[in-house]
Amino acid sequence: MSLPERIIQGRYRVIYAIDEHAGVAVFCCRDDHSGGLVYVAEWTTTDATTQQQLAQRAEQVGTISDPSGVLLPLLAHATTETGYMAVCSAPGGHDLSQTVRMRNGAMAPAEVTTQSTRLLSLIDALNRTQPAVYLGTPIPTDIVVADDGLWKLMPFVLMRGATTQASPYRAPELMLGGTPSATSDV
Repeated sequence: MSLPERIIQGRYRVIYAIDEHAGVAVFCCRDDHSGGLVYVAEWTTTDATTQQQLAQRAEQVGTISDPSGVLLPLLAHATTETGYMAVCSAPGGHDLSQTVRMRNGAMAPAEVTTQSTRLLSLIDALNRTQPAVYLGTPIPTDIVVADDGLWKLMPFVLMRGATTQASPYRAPELMLGGTPSATSDV
């Protein structure tokens, strides 16, 4: 006997779970409306303040234009009965942790350097936006290695930064409502 399929918001059919980290689960789903693959992040929180922060961050992330194509576009977001959800496009490929496992070892240094530089260029551009966008603590499942070898960043990591919880990676002045900057990122 198989388990029943899970459908998020009556539209996104879960294929498999990618990760669950810091109160957010990320799934690879099939969009029943378009037939395409998408990634869906679900935050489990009924706290209205946190939901509002996530909505504000999603609105900000949704306006980001990334001509380099490093940041996957945010397609949709909404408050749900159990929390908050966001959807982004899913290019062909696998997340960074899966890619490393599939390769059965480390990636070539030149590849890592080139792709890390692309990610850092995006982070630099995010710092220069007004208001600056805070990058949450990235984990390997936030990075997708597309079939063409280019690394893509899921926008959910930008939304995880919406909470005001303490982080060993967040500058103390940001905990007091300060604005992210290149200095605070260092």
